[in-house]
Amino acid sequence: MRRIPLDAPLPLADLLARVHPELCRSRPQPDALADAWREAAGPLLGLHTRALRREGPTLVVEFDDAGWAREATRHTAELLARLCRQPELEIRALRLLPAEPVRAPRASPRPAARRKGR
Repeated sequence: MRRIPLDAPLPLADLLARVHPELCRSRPQPDALADAWREAAGPLLGLHTRALRREGPTLVVEFDDAGWAREATRHTAELLARLCRQPELEIRALRLLPAEPVRAPRASPRPAARRKGR
């Protein structure tokens, strides 16, 4: 094992891996979930959906609009079968959520017009 100077900052993930290595191996990283979802969803559905997080054995997926949610719902069994090819992910269900709408920045209120003589 490589020695690290005591005054050097140690990333939390490295510290956890040293203290509790089986914990780090048992949970896939968020990027692994996103990559697995993109691979399972394919190029078209993958453009309009995103893996957000896991809630136990459920993968929470965000979709762009209702049409893409219907498409994902229609193919849920196939998507889950593809995700199950990676047993370390332990995904058994999907939960679909609409994407948060992007709001335009609010315009600042116009200053009140000054009256002459004041």
